[in-house]
Amino acid sequence: MNTIKYKIILALIFLASVTVAQKMDGYILTLPGQMLDGGGKVYVEAFVSKDGKSGTFGESYAKALKGSLAAERVAIGSVGKIQNPWITTKIYEVTDSKDDANYTITGEYDVSSSSSSSNKPVYIKETGSVTPKIPVCYYDYTISNSATVKGNINIIAKGESAPLKTLPFNSKKGYSKTKALEKPKVSSASTYIAAAEKDAIKQYQYYFSPIIKSKKYKFEKLKADDKSFKKEIKQLTKDLKDLSDKGDIMGMGKIYKSMLDKPLKDIKEGYLNLGYCYEIIGNYTKAKEYYGKSGDSSAMNELNKLIADRDKLVSLGLQVVEEDF
Repeated sequence: MNTIKYKIILALIFLASVTVAQKMDGYILTLPGQMLDGGGKVYVEAFVSKDGKSGTFGESYAKALKGSLAAERVAIGSVGKIQNPWITTKIYEVTDSKDDANYTITGEYDVSSSSSSSNKPVYIKETGSVTPKIPVCYYDYTISNSATVKGNINIIAKGESAPLKTLPFNSKKGYSKTKALEKPKVSSASTYIAAAEKDAIKQYQYYFSPIIKSKKYKFEKLKADDKSFKKEIKQLTKDLKDLSDKGDIMGMGKIYKSMLDKPLKDIKEGYLNLGYCYEIIGNYTKAKEYYGKSGDSSAMNELNKLIADRDKLVSLGLQVVEEDF
């Protein structure tokens, strides 16, 4: 029975190696949570507390927003070598002049802390033979301390006084502990303020920025349509593997492009592989052309979504340069 299992596993491994020549990571942009129509210059004002004063939290929130708006890369996870020359999360210009800004981001907030304590009586009945049962009483002491930061972010378009949109934030951090017959030790409520502020900033720190995400591409292994080409395609497949290991997508694209002039057993897989190469380097126009020739509807549908997102980001000022091999 074990021998059969091993044979099945080996067969699956062999099948995978036959159908997939190599894999590579590429990167795509996804839309921000909040887009500022038309893009342009953004002024971020230090948030003020509801009593009208500007505090360190308000300054920190503004600094975090400005940092993410000006960042070349805002990513989920680590970002390796980017093959796409136009992929960037910097689609707005952060300005220090409120008068020059197309949009102004302001905010108000309130920081509070609370403490509570309670004693709860607990009754336990003895299970022995004593009649009547003897009630035993002790107390559970509970201490609860917490801090809360809540407020609003306001997006104001140039020439307007009322916010275009208001985004509420609310963060609470704290700890509660219960002990029997003694008062538990819990950090003071004020010690949780910093954690609540940090969490509140995270809620919208990258809300206005596109996000870079990785996308895995699995290239199909190409086969020769006649014997005279088998030796050559075997060498080209080895070259492609070496280029893939080095992350050289430009070299891979050149080889896949040249292979389309060879007698391939399934030319559509060649078109698909070349389409992947073009998508990875950010040439969605060429990628769409070759996905169309491949007849792969799944690849085409995914690309159309990427194109739609790209076009929306272009309307905000994203500069797109489509390179070729």
